[in-house]
Amino acid sequence: MPVGWYAVDPEHFGAPFVPSPDPDAYLHAMPGYSMVIEGVDMVSAGPRDTFVIHPADAPSLQRNPDPDRQAVGCCGRPGTRGNNLICPCGQEVATVMDECYGAYELHLDPTFVSVSTETL
Repeated sequence: MPVGWYAVDPEHFGAPFVPSPDPDAYLHAMPGYSMVIEGVDMVSAGPRDTFVIHPADAPSLQRNPDPDRQAVGCCGRPGTRGNNLICPCGQEVATVMDECYGAYELHLDPTFVSVSTETL
């Protein structure tokens, strides 16, 4: 996602993950990321309509202090454990994906975040 832009992802995103409804179809669990648990292909059952932005567009968000939310791959966070970023008030609001083998993007949870198109 380019800096300064956003998109709304109509598909499910992030945790929790459930078995794929079609075991014969190759479905990604999240953008660029497949997940197999005990031989079963998993897909996201997380929220729909997340707001997708470039991670640099949310500099005030902080790492979630919950170590279970900070799953790390070889060089970044795949974002598979739920909202791994919090706002300064402490609310879990977003999942950043910055692992080298997947998408580089930040998904804002629509349960806690809304988009305003007003200009200053």
